[in-house]
Amino acid sequence: MAVPWGFVVANITGVVVEQGGTALITQSNLSVEVNGEQHELETRYNITHPPQYGQIQQLQSSGEWKQVSTFSQRSIDQSRVRYCSTFKEMQLGNVTDHFKFKVNVEGKISEELMFPVTVRWLKFTLLENVPLEISKINKQVLSSDLLQAATEGVEVAERELHFKLLTPPKKGKLLLGNKVLKINSIFSQKNITDAEVSYEPQERPREDSQDTFRFSIVAKHIESKDYTFRINFKADKTRIILTNKGLFVKEGEGKLITKTELFVQTLDNQIFQYKITKSPQHGRLKLISFSDSLESNDNITTFTNQDIVGERLMYVHDDSETEFDEFFIVASTKGPGQEGAVRDLNSEHLSTEIKVTVSIGLKNDEKPVRVVDKVFHVVRNGQRLLTLADLCYHDPDLDFDDGQLLYTRRGIPNGDLVLASDPTRRLYQFRQEDLREGRVLFRHRGTDSARFVLFVTDGVHYTSSLLEVSVSDPYVQIANNTGLLVRRGKDASLTAANLSVTTNQDVRTDHEIEYHIVQPPKHGRVLVNNSVSHSFSQDDLKQGRVIYSHDGSSNFDAFNLTVKVKDTYIEAGVFVQVRSEGNQHLTHVLHTKTLVVEEGKPVKLSRGRFQGAHEDNIPSEAVFIVRTPPMHGDLQKSVPEEGSLGADGKSPLIFTQQDVDDGNILYVQTAPGQQQDRFSLDVTDGVQVVSGMEVLVDIVPKWIPLEVQNFTVQEGGSTALLDYLKIPNKYFEGLDCEFVLLEPPKHGYLESSKFPRVKLMKFTRKQVENELIYYVHDDSEELLDNFTIFANSSELGKQSLPQTLFVTVDSVNDEAPVIIANNVLQVWVNSVTVMTKGDLCAEDVDSAPQDLAYWVTPPSNGHLALKSFPGQSIQNFTQAQINEGQLVFVHTGAMSGGFNFQVTDGLNFAPRQIFSITARALIISLEVNRGLSIFPGSTKPLSSRDLKAVTNDVDSAGNRTITFTVVSSPRRGRLVRMNSDGSTEEVSVFTQCLVSEGLILYQHVDRENADWTTEDFFTFTASSPPAALGPEEFHIIISYEISEPGQHSHLLANTVWPNQKSKSTTKPETDFLEEMFNITISPVNDQAPELKTKGLRLKVLQGSRLVVGPENLKVEDLDSPPNEITYVILRHPNNGFLTMADHPDTPVHHFTQADIDDFQVWFIQDGSPSSGVFYFSVTDGEHLPLYKLFHLDVIPVSITLVNLTDLLLPQGQTTVPITSAHLSAMTNGRSPYVTYKITWPLQHGHLLIENQVVTSFGQEDLDSGRLSYHMTNLTAAKDQLQFSLFTSESNLTGQTLNIRVRPLLRVMSDLKIANGVAHQLRRKDLDATELANMTNSDPRFEVTEPPVHGRLVWRGARSTVTEDATLFTQRDIDQGLLLLDPHTNLTGTDVLNDSFTFLLRADHVQPAVGYLPFTIVPPDPLLLQIFTTDVPLFVTGDNLVTSVLSLEKPVVSSGPVIETETLGKLTRTRWQEADPWGRHRDQEPSVDGKVSPTKVIWPPAATKASPGAPTQPRESSYPLMVILPLAAMIFLLIVAAVALCVWLLGRKVEKAKPLFKPQADPEPTAPGRRPERSTTVPTVTVTPLIQSSSSPPTSLFRTLQCEPVASPVSEPVEKCVPWKTWVNLDPDMVKLCRQTNPMLKHNQYWV
Repeated sequence: MAVPWGFVVANITGVVVEQGGTALITQSNLSVEVNGEQHELETRYNITHPPQYGQIQQLQSSGEWKQVSTFSQRSIDQSRVRYCSTFKEMQLGNVTDHFKFKVNVEGKISEELMFPVTVRWLKFTLLENVPLEISKINKQVLSSDLLQAATEGVEVAERELHFKLLTPPKKGKLLLGNKVLKINSIFSQKNITDAEVSYEPQERPREDSQDTFRFSIVAKHIESKDYTFRINFKADKTRIILTNKGLFVKEGEGKLITKTELFVQTLDNQIFQYKITKSPQHGRLKLISFSDSLESNDNITTFTNQDIVGERLMYVHDDSETEFDEFFIVASTKGPGQEGAVRDLNSEHLSTEIKVTVSIGLKNDEKPVRVVDKVFHVVRNGQRLLTLADLCYHDPDLDFDDGQLLYTRRGIPNGDLVLASDPTRRLYQFRQEDLREGRVLFRHRGTDSARFVLFVTDGVHYTSSLLEVSVSDPYVQIANNTGLLVRRGKDASLTAANLSVTTNQDVRTDHEIEYHIVQPPKHGRVLVNNSVSHSFSQDDLKQGRVIYSHDGSSNFDAFNLTVKVKDTYIEAGVFVQVRSEGNQHLTHVLHTKTLVVEEGKPVKLSRGRFQGAHEDNIPSEAVFIVRTPPMHGDLQKSVPEEGSLGADGKSPLIFTQQDVDDGNILYVQTAPGQQQDRFSLDVTDGVQVVSGMEVLVDIVPKWIPLEVQNFTVQEGGSTALLDYLKIPNKYFEGLDCEFVLLEPPKHGYLESSKFPRVKLMKFTRKQVENELIYYVHDDSEELLDNFTIFANSSELGKQSLPQTLFVTVDSVNDEAPVIIANNVLQVWVNSVTVMTKGDLCAEDVDSAPQDLAYWVTPPSNGHLALKSFPGQSIQNFTQAQINEGQLVFVHTGAMSGGFNFQVTDGLNFAPRQIFSITARALIISLEVNRGLSIFPGSTKPLSSRDLKAVTNDVDSAGNRTITFTVVSSPRRGRLVRMNSDGSTEEVSVFTQCLVSEGLILYQHVDRENADWTTEDFFTFTASSPPAALGPEEFHIIISYEISEPGQHSHLLANTVWPNQKSKSTTKPETDFLEEMFNITISPVNDQAPELKTKGLRLKVLQGSRLVVGPENLKVEDLDSPPNEITYVILRHPNNGFLTMADHPDTPVHHFTQADIDDFQVWFIQDGSPSSGVFYFSVTDGEHLPLYKLFHLDVIPVSITLVNLTDLLLPQGQTTVPITSAHLSAMTNGRSPYVTYKITWPLQHGHLLIENQVVTSFGQEDLDSGRLSYHMTNLTAAKDQLQFSLFTSESNLTGQTLNIRVRPLLRVMSDLKIANGVAHQLRRKDLDATELANMTNSDPRFEVTEPPVHGRLVWRGARSTVTEDATLFTQRDIDQGLLLLDPHTNLTGTDVLNDSFTFLLRADHVQPAVGYLPFTIVPPDPLLLQIFTTDVPLFVTGDNLVTSVLSLEKPVVSSGPVIETETLGKLTRTRWQEADPWGRHRDQEPSVDGKVSPTKVIWPPAATKASPGAPTQPRESSYPLMVILPLAAMIFLLIVAAVALCVWLLGRKVEKAKPLFKPQADPEPTAPGRRPERSTTVPTVTVTPLIQSSSSPPTSLFRTLQCEPVASPVSEPVEKCVPWKTWVNLDPDMVKLCRQTNPMLKHNQYWV
């Protein structure tokens, strides 16, 4: 019978494995038996549940074990399957492991089976953990008796059983050998057994204490729990406990030595005495006494513990520039006073030697000192580096780097300091390091010699000095030529100490100074780098590469050189003196006395001062060779001989004693500002040589060497100048000079103690030395002051250079604080509010905010606290804490309250004030909670339209944060936050700001369980401390019906309705959903690129670069992006090139439209003035290219003069500033610096910058107001500045600035004159009174251009002929002698402007051109038709003449009063003032309210009155022969006039009614008596000309106010002057009178 084949699991024994180990699964552990034939069948084991504490691994062909989930019987048989224990933690119980599997044999699968795994778990046992006992400071071994661990379950060797240090000991070190063990360090049990682990205490224990360290046990990657090991300290009570932390003291100060710095003690408190074995070198130890005597013991040798505890021991530094000091002491329990005492035999004598170190904090208490002081030489209009060889300072402070000294320079009259690497950048400040590195370049322009001020500071102290700049043509001079002394037949180095030059040229390296041998030595040779050479450099000399090698033949040699520096040459000769070996008999120097010479003058070398002759030799045989020439002068020979002078013709290299005796050798002092010089000589007689004889030269300064020192004074105090003004030179001792202030102090003054509060501008040296001169501060709050002073000696005719003394003021706290802000603080209930200086602020002019302390009472509705400790109440704080936002108010209790406070600066108090605080409740409410609608599976942001919470804090709504806290999360989705990088993270807390910005999103995640419509929600709370809002719900509707952006379908998937075959597609009628499908269209490139730019043109500034942007070049293609539109340059521009922004120096040949849109394409113009084009093609790669030309128009660089306004120099002044208001230019070039250069010299003055004459200047000089014009020729009235403008790129030539003198004159601005009416000029029209007062002269007016429409004439007295006025004075104007007489045709115009021009002169000032403008207007017709006060009426037989003689108000009293005296008596008239149009001032009212006062004109011949003054009566009467005919003539005139009037009245047929009814006897209203009537004056009745019986316009007439006479005539009669007066009328007035009678109308007639 056939039995189907099958299989059974024969073996399933499981395996045993150690924790962390492996065990092979063999055939004996797991195998399968198959019935039937025993042919090979494929048996596989599929793991269904893997093991929990390990892995089933199989050996791969690569030799690597990897985890598998299935394996075969064949792999088991080949020992390639194992179990690996991977669990690396402690297992407390005996837990087993297993894995489940199914067997698969040729497709037959067994049920699930389990394979057991027994794990031997590793367990740790701590066998020993005994504390370590330490009583000494020595290192103690940690043995296995103290610490030993073992394992159970798994056998682990000692070297593999490790201890891991978790926390190291604190009072000592745990060592493995000599290595300190730190956190996570490892040591083994083997290390402990081998005594390699030890513990070392840090210090000897002072008391019983304990130390610990924590560790764990590690083996086979298994780590135990934490254990603690203890170390017990046992203190030794007799051991010395030393405290020696060293001292820190500031330079020049003292420091108390306390127990924390130095102390020796034992646990049994023995008393120690200290003996100083080595005292400090830079200070001293002293004991201070607190008794009333204030005595102290300096330089002590012993002290005790009581001195240290009582704080009596002090170290005092000696104020030297040292950073370190030390002293040594021995501390012992046996002092000098205990020798005779009985000592405990059991007690031990304790002592220790101590080294105490003192660290000294240096102070910056020294001001910089100048160490290099010399004239700086530079080539005219050239440049040169300013280096430390020309200018150098040193700061004596030890810790200060001289390279950090800061130089600040003022204006340089003849040049500028610029940065060497960028000469366009001016340097106003630089450091000494810049001088050392060659960064400071001087550029000359201007005068040949000048000095400028330099201020040098180390940050604390300031000093000033002058740097003198000397300008000349390029030169090179021998600075040093000592010659060479060489032994016979030997070599000698020629170095810079023997030969060097100086030059004023810009030499950057020593290689630029070249020496060329033109005549080699005869008895030797010159080697450079050990080879014969005929040239070398200054660098070769400095490096010692130049050697002279003597051939042993002669005692003397020489060679000639040419020194070349750039294009400048100089000849020089080097003399070589040969010294023979063994010569001991040398010339004896008899006299070497110091030479004394005046600065800049010569002095002779004489035998009395200088002699060097051998006793047996004649004087001329002693030869002197200059070894080191003088540095600050020259040695000259008055009778030069060939070969005896130096190469420069001044410094002799050789001279004899005979030359000295003959007085031919001179020392000429040349360098200014030096006090001493020296030179050295070699003396020889041809065989013997005396070397290095030094001659000293004392230089008596040209300037008095005044030295000043800055000082400090207390605010409002004073100090004597005794120690701050010194003249230390010995040649000026006893000189009584005077000190003169150039610039007085700004915040104080100098006074003599004998005359307090009298400000001094000069004083004597004796007054200073007698301590009589004081600087007095003005008690202001200014903490810095200075004044400039110089010394002057009339006895010597010398002065000092100006010196500036800087005064530092120590402020005094004498001002009380002032409360500038005390505003009501508005807070929220139970909130913490920061107080600012806007709420509460105090200021003190002499106290800092941190020194202003507030003392407050406890607030009634809360408490004050610091921001860092808001719960701790405070009652004092500072203004600085308020300013820094550290003060807060914590509200509790009442809604309103406050506190009292008072502010003090420590000495002064502000008045007590009240600070008020009001509180209100903060309320938070939910303004919007409308929920969210979302499409299933999508994410949607929350916005303020969905959720919004607000508070009633309207003022701070933007700064207040409202926080939402999710109490219960949504079930079908989650809330996430969008981060800045686009990622999201789930949140449970978010703010209203995040909601408003759309950064909080709801994400639906439960899409599988979503119905057609479902809901979700989350619960939240809202808070804004101190307000909070209870739990609220936010609902979310999830539906496929939501029509929102991002909706994909109403369906779960896009589908179509079914359709039967062979039938057309039809839409079902019912049960369907209509859906929109997205259709993607693949584009086809069928559109050619199109040029959108109309004009291909770019305007670029010459020499600049410009972006070619889309507004200049734009091509669009509807089916191609910009990066596919490619431009190719076919012909490049001829005036530049195109480039890309990232490679601006490389021309580009092609680019894209995207490059243009991103502004990456640039055009670089090459600086040529011509315009250009480039030819290009553009394509999208598919269509034919488009070819175009692009034009590049070049805008030339130009200079534009934006302001050119005449410069007006006030008359009487010589200097006026020129600013940008007069002259200003701008350029479109890259260089903004505009330079003005004078092209033609000024004729009558010059330009100044800081009192230096200049011929060129910059725009910055105009902007800063530094430029001024100074007139030197006071006879000129104008000048012209002809100039050109330059930049580095362009120029503008042929410009002129007119300079005019502005007259010191007041001119009437709106003078109006009636045409045909002469105007008398008065002071109000032309007023030069100020000029007259200034010059004490009468200003003169010279008419240069008369009026065009009139004449300026003299006011005549008798003659009828008028004379033009071409020269007149201010006095003539004041006397009214000038008339302005306009005559013109005004037809067709109302007004006409005119003027006359004049030259105004006065004594001692320059003339000035001025003019008087005036307006000619038509005359008022009323002046010609009626009588006014200003128009007298003269009646002749055939004409009517009117004239205005005066417009000025007379000096006599006003009123229409006429006083008349008969026959030779003067008639005196009082005038009324009126303007040219007849409007009167000070008028008297007439009967009808009109004004018509009287003015009578008397002939000048009769009155003899001067203008402007009352007329005086004549001394004698007319003779009778004149009076009688005159009386008869007057009588006849009266009779004729009366008869004529009666006859005319009788002819009237009908009498017209008069327009104005006259009064019978009008009373004058002016004060004073009525004038008497004179019978000698004829009276005339004047009847107005009335047009008709109807009333004409009243404006044409004025009522006449006359003095009536007693006559039967009813009309009033006007008093008139005698007719002879008309004959002597002013000719100008006659000219103004009308010459013809006007036409009479009906019912009009003449009288």
